[in-house]
Amino acid sequence: MTIFENRIYRILIEYLWYDNKKNKRYARSLCMVDWYFHKVICSLNTTCRFKNTKDLEEFINIYLQQQTTSTSLSSDNLNRCAIFNNIKQVNCKGFQSFDTASINSVLKIAPSIRSLSCGYFCGDYQVLANRAMNTLEYFEITVNPAYPPDYESLNLLSPQLKRLKVKVSMDISDLSGNDSLITFTEYLFSEQFRQLTSLEITDTHSNDYFGFLLSDRSNSILFDGLVKLTSLEHLAFNFKPSIFKLSSSFQTKLHQYLINYKPLLKSFDCPLQLSNKDLIGYLLQQSSIERLTINYVFNSLCEVTSEKLYKLSITALSDEDLLKLVKVPHLKLLYFNSPYDVALLLNNQKPSLSSVGNGGNRIANKVLKCSFKLEDNKYNDIFLEALKNNKTLQRIHIKMVEPMYTQCNYPVFIKQIDDIIKQHPTIRNYNNWLVR
Repeated sequence: MTIFENRIYRILIEYLWYDNKKNKRYARSLCMVDWYFHKVICSLNTTCRFKNTKDLEEFINIYLQQQTTSTSLSSDNLNRCAIFNNIKQVNCKGFQSFDTASINSVLKIAPSIRSLSCGYFCGDYQVLANRAMNTLEYFEITVNPAYPPDYESLNLLSPQLKRLKVKVSMDISDLSGNDSLITFTEYLFSEQFRQLTSLEITDTHSNDYFGFLLSDRSNSILFDGLVKLTSLEHLAFNFKPSIFKLSSSFQTKLHQYLINYKPLLKSFDCPLQLSNKDLIGYLLQQSSIERLTINYVFNSLCEVTSEKLYKLSITALSDEDLLKLVKVPHLKLLYFNSPYDVALLLNNQKPSLSSVGNGGNRIANKVLKCSFKLEDNKYNDIFLEALKNNKTLQRIHIKMVEPMYTQCNYPVFIKQIDDIIKQHPTIRNYNNWLVR
């Protein structure tokens, strides 16, 4: 094949690979076409996900056959196994516990592992550190602050660790006062983790840990710790957003932290209910943050004017709020909106300045994610007309949730949207616009 032909084939393989899971399985089968296809697919096939230890062991038994019993395998089987030689990311979040045996199994197939996601880590951190410390850059783990062995040796991985996701699973009944929470939080922001560029904290239980972090008594521990992470580019808090209404003091401290570190922080996920106008205005108009998630803004939402803000996830319930989001290139509406609301947004969208091509023509660059929960067909035609006439959308993703009692004909509405998208001049994801 010529260089030009190789480039065309690579584009086609990458399109299949990133389109959806079904096409990815088909793309893997193409590794047996020739060595160029094999090389391309190996370069893409860097992630493995295992549901449980049995799933992992079965994969290893097949994988290791290429080294131990190669004479009994066909060349096709060898080729199919060999595409897993470039695994860098392993996901074992479905495991009830991740012990030393699991570590050894993972390292057999991913000796140069760079990303590991697991549940409760019941193994020896020293084993993982000795064999993977030089390469591990991302680690996801579930811990109980009341049980220090869950996390107290985590610093053994710190020399190369850049991204850390900690899932806190605990019940307030596990604790005697706040001593365990204070110890865990101070450890999380200790000197060993100063090099982190990404930190995500998730409360998987009953929000007891976030109740501790967000209280006026304890939030100084959080912000004093964040100040020490001087390389942080991504910060995320993940928990049930409806439970907490932030105090004014917390929002003031958050605003001050963001102002002081605005050159560094590029991504911020904070599904909280905000009411501080200065904080909201900073996030949407002045900050250098490029990807932002906030849940809901009390009072009136200010217009989004930040030229840096590329991706915004937000709850917008009123027409007035939606019209203030029309400039956002990549917008995700977190709550259900009516077809009328989304039609209003589509009718007022305009391509951003960054979407001007060399010839001065506007290039469609908008991405919209929204959800419908319809009780009737009242505004369906208005939405369909707005979708048809919009020339700014590059991709649209719509989630349909059918309530128990509805007069809306969902199958017909979905078919109408599908017909428009398939003939739309700018929308590209005509095969996967519907989120199921």
